[in-house]
Amino acid sequence: MKPLLFTSLFLVLVGTGLTTTANAEPASDGTFYIKAKHSGKCVHQHGQINDNGGNVTQWDCVNQDNVKLERIPTGSGYFLLRFKHSGKCVTVENDSLDRDANIIQWDCNYDGPRNQTWHMVKASNSPTDPYVQIQSGNGACLHQHGATNGNGDNITQWDCINQPNVLWKFTPAPN
Repeated sequence: MKPLLFTSLFLVLVGTGLTTTANAEPASDGTFYIKAKHSGKCVHQHGQINDNGGNVTQWDCVNQDNVKLERIPTGSGYFLLRFKHSGKCVTVENDSLDRDANIIQWDCNYDGPRNQTWHMVKASNSPTDPYVQIQSGNGACLHQHGATNGNGDNITQWDCINQPNVLWKFTPAPN
C-alpha cells in the first residue's frame, strides 16, 4: 500500500510541476555595472571571451555586454554575478583563500559554491552612501589590485578593508 501511495504522490507532483531541478538557472534581479569607488571604472571581463578562465579587470563603464553583470540571488542575501556576454560567473580562481587570488569567469554553479557566491556589506553608517564591499563566500572581498586607474588593471580578492579600491557601487546598466 505504501509504495502505491508514494508512487501516486510522485506522479501528482511531477504532473503539477511542483518538483524542481537541481542546479536550475534562477532569474536575475537586474543587470548592473559594478563601479569602483577609487577609479570610477567597472568590473569587466577582459577580451570579451566566452571561455572559462577569462580574466576579470576594470574598464570604462561602456555599453558592452562584457561590462554588464546580472545579479542572480542564491538565498540568504548571497548572489552570483553573471557576465551578460558569456553567461559565466565572477569566480575566485581555484577556490583560493589567498590574498590577491585572481578573479576570473567560470561556468556558473547555481548551487552557490563559496568561490562564486557574493553578498554586499555596507562600508559606512551613512544610509545614502551607495558604495559597498562585495564579499565572497570565503570571506574575502572583491578588490582592484593596487588601487590603479588604468583600463585592464586586474581585480583580485583581498581583506575586506575600508579603502576605495575595495568599495563598489551597483548601477543599473542598459539592456
